[in-house]
Amino acid sequence: MIFFGLLGVYFVNLRNIPYLNISERFWQSLISFLNLTSTTLTLATFTTRFVYPQLSLEGRRFWIMGVIPIKREVILYSKFIFSFLGSVVVSETLIIISNWMLKVPREMLWLQL
Repeated sequence: MIFFGLLGVYFVNLRNIPYLNISERFWQSLISFLNLTSTTLTLATFTTRFVYPQLSLEGRRFWIMGVIPIKREVILYSKFIFSFLGSVVVSETLIIISNWMLKVPREMLWLQL
């Protein structure tokens, strides 16, 4: 969450960078795609560290999951939905903030979302 926080602070302060000419379409597109790249790389790091190991957290005690009255599919789907919604909320918010601060066209925003 520290990385996402740093990205958020950077995206909010995009207009305050003095040497950045964001009025030209080329620079808007380039910076927008670089921001998308940094967000997705951070998201990939986050998911490989925290989401992927969720499937194997139980390890040898996975038999306990067979004893409880919940199907294994429900457990896996709930882990997936929890991880997916957490990832989407954070990353989509950062992309929206980045494109809003750069004033990119709506088509570009929808493409990146």
